[in-house]
Amino acid sequence: MKKKELEISKPIARSISKMNFHANASLTAINIAKSIYYLPFEKSERKAFSMADIKTENHNLFLFDFILSMVRSLFWQKRSN
Repeated sequence: MKKKELEISKPIARSISKMNFHANASLTAINIAKSIYYLPFEKSERKAFSMADIKTENHNLFLFDFILSMVRSLFWQKRSN
């Protein structure tokens, strides 16, 4: 896991308690994402966790849905004419 992905490389806060809170919140978010990602898989089927892979997968799903909706709208436009 890269520091950039965790957003802990350049904390804005100056006090130690605020920086600790920021680091703990970032790590907690990563752990929650891991849990949600691994929930549907059995332990034997789990592969290495990569936040970049999950971001790419979600972006690809978004693009797929967007393109599919555009194709559907074009199809219905031609059909109604």
